[in-house]
Amino acid sequence: MVQTSSTPSLNLPLPSSVTRVVILCALPREAALIREHLEDRHDDERYAVSYSTGFFAGKAVTVGVAGMGTVAAAAASQFLITQFQPDVFFFSGIAGGLNALLDVGDIVVGKELKYLETNTAIIAECDPFLEVFPSHPALVELAQNALRDLGYVEVPANSEIYSVAPAEREEYLASQKARVDHEVAAAGSHTLPDSQAARIWAEENSNYRGHHFTTGVINTSDEFNTDPAVLEASREHEHGDCEEMEGVAAAHVAHRCRVPFLALRSLSNQCGEAYDELGSAEERMSATARDVAAVALRVVETLD
Repeated sequence: MVQTSSTPSLNLPLPSSVTRVVILCALPREAALIREHLEDRHDDERYAVSYSTGFFAGKAVTVGVAGMGTVAAAAASQFLITQFQPDVFFFSGIAGGLNALLDVGDIVVGKELKYLETNTAIIAECDPFLEVFPSHPALVELAQNALRDLGYVEVPANSEIYSVAPAEREEYLASQKARVDHEVAAAGSHTLPDSQAARIWAEENSNYRGHHFTTGVINTSDEFNTDPAVLEASREHEHGDCEEMEGVAAAHVAHRCRVPFLALRSLSNQCGEAYDELGSAEERMSATARDVAAVALRVVETLD
C-alpha cells in the first residue's frame, strides 16, 4: 500500500529497537527498486528532496532522491539525517568505471571517498577534520559479505594495481583477469541465500554471467570528466576505482553528524565516454542502478 500526502509525515513512530536506515540516491532510477519493495510505503517531497518511507526486513527504511551534484547531495543528506535520525546512512547509485578489472554492472564498495578539484587540507581544518571520508568498517564488511553471498567475485582495487611497477602492471592485470575468470566460472553454480533481498537480486539478474566487485576509492568530481589525462591522474594519484558527482558530499555530512556511512556504486559506463553518449544507454543505466540497489537491500537485511 502506497500513501502520499501534501503535508509530509517526517517521523515514523518506532520503538527504539527498530533499526533506522536512510538510503540516498542521486536519480529516481537509482531509488526505484528500493521504493518498489518497501512495505507500508509513504511517498513525500520536501525541500526538493523526494523520498519514500517504509519497512524492509524489519528495518525502517527511507530512500531519498537528491538530484545530481555535491550541493544537492549534501543538502538532501542533512535533511534526511535531521528528520529520520538514522542508525546508518547509505549512498547507492551508478558511476563511471576507472578500474581496469571492472566492467559495466560491477560494483565498487567505497572504503574511502575523495573530493577532486578541492583543497582538502583546508576543509580538514573544520569538523569532522578529514581530508578523506571513509565508509564505516563494519558496514564495508557487511557489503563485502552481501556481494559474496550473491556470487560476486572480488578483484584488486586501484590502490593495489597502481602499487605494481608500471613495467609489470600489464602482466599483473592479465594474471588477475585469468584468476577472476576462473572464479567467475566457478560462481556459475553459486547457491544464493534464502532471503528476500537475494530473490529480488536474482529477479534483476536472470541472465547472470558473473559480476565483480572491489573495495576501494570512490572519487567525487564537480565535472563529468572525459579527458584521458585527468582520468589517469584520478586512477594513479587518488586510486579512484570509479568516479561520480555526489558521494563524498553525503559521506562528509554523515561524518559531521556522526552517522555510520556506506557508499555503493555500480558501473553504468567506463569513464571517458561523453555524457551525450549515455543518452542511448538508458536501459543499461537503469539495470545497473537496480543491481546495486538490490545489493543495498541485502546489506539492510543483514543489519543487526
